[in-house]
Amino acid sequence: MPILSFKIFHYRLPLRNGLTIPGKALREREGLLLVVNDENGHRGYGDISPLPGLNAETITTARAQLVNLCPLLRRKPFPPGIENLDGKIASWLSEESIAPSVLVGVESAVLTLKAGEEEEGLAALLQKNSPKTVAVSGLLHGETSAVVAQAAELVAGGFQSLKLKVGETDFKKDIEKVNAVSDAVGGKAILRLDANRAWELSEAVEFARRIDFAAVEYIEEPLKDISKLPAFYAETLIPVAVDESLLNSRLEDLKSLDGVEIVILKPTALGGLERTSRLARQAKGYGLLSVISSSFESGVGIRILANIASALSRNVPAGLDTLKWFDADVTTEPLTIRNGHLDLPQRQCPDITLNPAVLTEIPL
Repeated sequence: MPILSFKIFHYRLPLRNGLTIPGKALREREGLLLVVNDENGHRGYGDISPLPGLNAETITTARAQLVNLCPLLRRKPFPPGIENLDGKIASWLSEESIAPSVLVGVESAVLTLKAGEEEEGLAALLQKNSPKTVAVSGLLHGETSAVVAQAAELVAGGFQSLKLKVGETDFKKDIEKVNAVSDAVGGKAILRLDANRAWELSEAVEFARRIDFAAVEYIEEPLKDISKLPAFYAETLIPVAVDESLLNSRLEDLKSLDGVEIVILKPTALGGLERTSRLARQAKGYGLLSVISSSFESGVGIRILANIASALSRNVPAGLDTLKWFDADVTTEPLTIRNGHLDLPQRQCPDITLNPAVLTEIPL
């Protein structure tokens, strides 16, 4: 059933602790919410939330592009098989050049509308017999005492995977944090570390030698120079995950680097759900693990990503523990994580109620 009508909302979500990105500290998260309807009353949702420092497009350029795009898609029939994420949505969008975050939002709205028409959840639409829950990696933040307390609380709440940023503060403090968290969880959870390309090779090797590496599942982007990743792995034997490197390097090239065993897939940055699906399939073929991760999207965006994780990367904890950064959300229904897992609705977008306090409708 083609799209009958559109609504676009602008949102601002206050950030509880702020969010540090390259060259800037954010106090709020801006984005756009796309709501589409068909003539039978089915509804689809998409979150368009370019992240400064990660996306080239701004919220202003994303808004202009989305406003111009919507009229072109009204009453345009979906091609059969769009749920296969094999390029049919790109073909449906024709020759339009669409920014990554906008493409994710449009794809999400189309697919959730399709799931509503089929009366099933998005994950089940994309992959039959997909898991009904998604494990989540708990996100740690703050000084050593804070992250230790958070880690203990998360493990008690059923989390078996925890993520900690390193490389942002004092080198010795990072080592202290990792070892303190390792002691606190006592082997009940595995640690994922993210250095955001902070270190030279010698620094990364020293860091690895001074932490409890047996507690570490992998370290994400440890080096400024990715060509030296094999040397890092040879010295430490710690598996490496690539994230930012996927934006300017081919997966075929990255997989040939010794030590690269994990790919972090952020659809908002990568350029859509279809491209994310293609990369996940490629990674599987290369024997690499895929981790679906958020870019601090709203609750609608996290719902979409959870379904994508269930369909594409089943049983792998996803990086979706970011909503606790916000003091409000675009919906009034809280998205909660229980026993370290997000439950997925078996029918898509059931009775979502939008939160007018953070939304401003954009005229079309």
